[in-house]
Amino acid sequence: MRALLAALVLVLLGMLGARWGFRADRAPVSIRLILSTGTHFLLVGFLLGPHGADLLGPGVLDAFSPAIVLGLGWIGLMFGMQFDSSVMAALRPAEVAGATVQAVVAFAILSAVGLGLVRGILGAGEEVTLLVLCTAAIAAISTPTGLAIVFGSAPVRGQLSRLLSVAGSLDGAVGLGALSLVLAVLHPHTSPAGFAPPVLRWLLTSVLLGVLAGWLLVSLLRVRPRRPEMVLFLIGLGLLAAGTQAFFHLSALFGSAVAGVFVARASPASRRLQDALVRWEKPVHVVFLLLSGALLRWPGWEVVPLVFAYVVLRAGAKLAGGLAALPALPSSQRTPALGLGLLAQGGLSIAMAVSIRHILGGSGGHALDLFFATVVLGVTVSEAVGPPVIRQLLARRGELVTDAAGA
Repeated sequence: MRALLAALVLVLLGMLGARWGFRADRAPVSIRLILSTGTHFLLVGFLLGPHGADLLGPGVLDAFSPAIVLGLGWIGLMFGMQFDSSVMAALRPAEVAGATVQAVVAFAILSAVGLGLVRGILGAGEEVTLLVLCTAAIAAISTPTGLAIVFGSAPVRGQLSRLLSVAGSLDGAVGLGALSLVLAVLHPHTSPAGFAPPVLRWLLTSVLLGVLAGWLLVSLLRVRPRRPEMVLFLIGLGLLAAGTQAFFHLSALFGSAVAGVFVARASPASRRLQDALVRWEKPVHVVFLLLSGALLRWPGWEVVPLVFAYVVLRAGAKLAGGLAALPALPSSQRTPALGLGLLAQGGLSIAMAVSIRHILGGSGGHALDLFFATVVLGVTVSEAVGPPVIRQLLARRGELVTDAAGA
């Protein structure tokens, strides 16, 4: 009975949240970013979880595990489908190189510093290493949502704003790739027997499973399904692409993104598919965030310095990454503060943390609770801090008319 009540509450909140939960047209820019990414639904989910009303307790959350997998698959598909041929053809090679370099450097710095700090306190266990490297992969990415909120608040035009848009969209690929690599390196089943070294074997498995899921969807789309059938196909593909990856302890987001890239480049119906994904994005996203919030456990006050370290180290790493990317960029797009324009984070970062929580499940214990709380709270702080910094950076470059801003 509790599971049925929980399902009804999730469906109701999903419909209401999709309709009204993302609106804040007159709110300050930082508040608009938090609402646009749906972080407040994490709080609602937390209040419905074991620390609140206990409607979404551990047993109920286990029953709703397929919904979490579907959410991961949906987010991964949407991310992968942005890499279609027409979009990538419009990008300049220097922009792609700069976006990639800054994210890779940020991940390397965060990994090195994080391992040095945490190992000195907690030891060098494999679980600690895995969680630190996953945190670095999550912190290395930014989000185009924060830029969209800033761009919508005032007229914006210029080379730097274009570069930030490209980097905010592309550095997620570096984060997902890094997360997949970490899970392959530290995979629980790493026996030396096989056709290839364990790391390469698991990476190939993840890519091939994603390609297989994409090929199945492309084959189904050849019959030109109607809109309701297409939504069913998407649900099935999301569960297949993310579920098979999670079954093998691989990155559900990375595999789903690979499937999305394959569909975007191989199917003539990819535009219709993108429209269907966008149309159902908010309800799926709301339910996913509610369930993600219910997974959140308060690990103790030690999370506060960790959140502070996450935000500060991430800002320093993104700044260093931006400096490292300058030689690859044309002079019109160079600025030493490039990395500060990529501080905002969003839903993809939360989804990456959820995917790790889902893979480790009950085996992570207190360390996993600490990891998840640190990432969720750190991303929330980044959402609030990022937009004002982006506005100041663009205003100093003369690419944003501040007196025309609506907030």
